[in-house]
Amino acid sequence: MHRVSFIDGILGPWVGRASQGLSSSLEIKNVVWIIVCFGIVLRITQYLYNRSLWVDEAMLALNIIHRPLHELLAPLSYNQGAPVGFLMIQKLFVDLLGQSEYALRLFPLLCGIISLFLFVKVAQHFVEMKSLMLATALFAISYKLIFYSSEFKQYSSDVAIALGLYAVMFHIQIAGLNAARWIAFGILGGIVIWFSHPAAFILAGIGVSLSVCFAYQKQWSKLLFFTTVGLLWAISFAALFLISLSNLSQNSVLLNYWSYGFMPFPPKSVADLRWFDETFFKIFKEPLGLLPASIAAATFLIGGVSMAIERKDKFFLLAAPIMFALLASGLQSYPFTGRLLLFAAPFIIVCIAEGVMRVGLLVRSKQNMLNAGVASVLLVPQLIYSCTILVKPYFFEDVKPAMEYISKRWQKGDILYVYHGAQPTFQFYSAKYGFSEKEYVHGEANRENLLVFENELLAFKNHKRFWVLFAHIDRSNGIDDVNLFLEHIGRNRTLTHAFKGTDAAAYLYSKLNP
Repeated sequence: MHRVSFIDGILGPWVGRASQGLSSSLEIKNVVWIIVCFGIVLRITQYLYNRSLWVDEAMLALNIIHRPLHELLAPLSYNQGAPVGFLMIQKLFVDLLGQSEYALRLFPLLCGIISLFLFVKVAQHFVEMKSLMLATALFAISYKLIFYSSEFKQYSSDVAIALGLYAVMFHIQIAGLNAARWIAFGILGGIVIWFSHPAAFILAGIGVSLSVCFAYQKQWSKLLFFTTVGLLWAISFAALFLISLSNLSQNSVLLNYWSYGFMPFPPKSVADLRWFDETFFKIFKEPLGLLPASIAAATFLIGGVSMAIERKDKFFLLAAPIMFALLASGLQSYPFTGRLLLFAAPFIIVCIAEGVMRVGLLVRSKQNMLNAGVASVLLVPQLIYSCTILVKPYFFEDVKPAMEYISKRWQKGDILYVYHGAQPTFQFYSAKYGFSEKEYVHGEANRENLLVFENELLAFKNHKRFWVLFAHIDRSNGIDDVNLFLEHIGRNRTLTHAFKGTDAAAYLYSKLNP
């Protein structure tokens, strides 16, 4: 009864009920589905805003658009990496629906919506029904999960596939273990590995957890048969590695970029040990977006320990995929950081929800108030931030308004210099805004070699009007590339027009009178 009071007190107002009104499982389920519907509205709203592609999306989109289907098996341009199956689906969507942002982001949106339903189905196997509302709310209003549902990358589908595999596993257990169901699960697992890189960790986690369970219960025939299922997964993964993953594992640019996400293995210094502490708390900021991270981390630990003590089998089902991902990072094979861990968000949220329910048990008095306070600290910031999407959806590197500004003021004889960070997005949108190849130049200069920029400017000395487009602007180490580049341009030209958007800008310079 204490748990009912706590959840009702926090989530009851969302649906206009007093806490006493949520006493039955049916009423709790109704609230859960209302939360799911709200999560769907948030995801569709963000998607319909149709924000500009940012540089990572644009680089992947150029691969999809300019390559035939069979060439998507080869290493991608711009040092991009994505599951082969995901690329194939995206190519199909583009061929059927066109090259718009809506077409590119439709599959991630569908995965984001499906994930809401799958989360409810999976989470109820790990937490009590009365705890399900908090877990569902944390998942539904997570602004990170909302954002990635309208991001042209594979992270939203990673979440859906991870949840889908768990849902199928639980369905098989409930329906009854037989050869046909396990073979179907083996084939399904062998297929989805091609659509999601983290699916390998999910399958490994499920495989090890169930194998240990069968061995502990001395169900040797089931263990032997399940080993055959695991062999199907291993064969499929080996084929995937030879065709695709081996190329990614040898990409030095990607390895250097994600180097901070590789676990020191074995740790050899105090700095190496500090990596574990820093990485642990970073998870709650990115990809979960939970603030304060310290509260989220504490409730996660409480929930995890509680589950490990009382329901070891369920705990290892949740923890095993994350541990396999951590091991892969130690082998320099998969970065254990940021959006690459989004697949684990549902499982971490389940532990957090369990921890919030348990935190009140640490004190004997005012248990409900403590539970409600902790839940509020986690929910309210997420709710406020996510609800702003209904008024002003989240966006950044908004290059479309900058390019439209240039296009409307373009005159014959103008020339456009494209800052190196803006090149992928400009290339994606150049045809839409009517730029021909003779009207723009891709800049090669960077802050480390401004002499190159000076030489590039000399090539445009005879042009009366000179445009500059910025996006994906480098502002590291307290240096803003916009100011740095414009300072050099302004020495010999007069600023005529300027447009400053969100992480994008456009400037027009005119030639000084002799």
